[in-house]
Amino acid sequence: DKDKPESLTPLSKQGLSHEFALAGLKESATYYYQAVVKDTAGNKTESKINNFETSDATPPKISEVKILPACDSLFVSWTTSEEATTAGVFGLDKKYASKLEGDDKLKTKHEAKIVGLEAKTNYFLKLTGKDAAGNEGIYETQGQTPACLYDFGDAPDGRDGGKFRSLLASQGVS
Repeated sequence: DKDKPESLTPLSKQGLSHEFALAGLKESATYYYQAVVKDTAGNKTESKINNFETSDATPPKISEVKILPACDSLFVSWTTSEEATTAGVFGLDKKYASKLEGDDKLKTKHEAKIVGLEAKTNYFLKLTGKDAAGNEGIYETQGQTPACLYDFGDAPDGRDGGKFRSLLASQGVS
């Protein structure tokens, strides 16, 4: 059976207490066990069937990171291998002086817009996300240089005229 542990190693064989070490267990799986013991006279006793669950110990993998620079901002999108929160930090060096506006909702598609940056300046970015078990995935960039390609400022009526969304769509960002 594929859900059986790779090994079951007795840690003690005599006395009133018995311990075993299990190896090769899957994450986020339920395992059932039953203790069967014999005394020196050959009398056999069986416990009821019990179970336990293993936890998720794998952090979400951050991938498909897309960074789109603008005059004073960066638009960042990425995916995670499992549902995770959206978070990150950025700065002029790896001390990451500022935080991204995050989101505690668990999802696999993430995005953030970082505004108020200086044009033609390298920024370091560290994206993070935690899954439901609290495992944190991390992705760090080497740095990005916002260049003044377009002015994505808001139009007087509060809309961006679609220029920002059109450029994002042309880069494969939805």
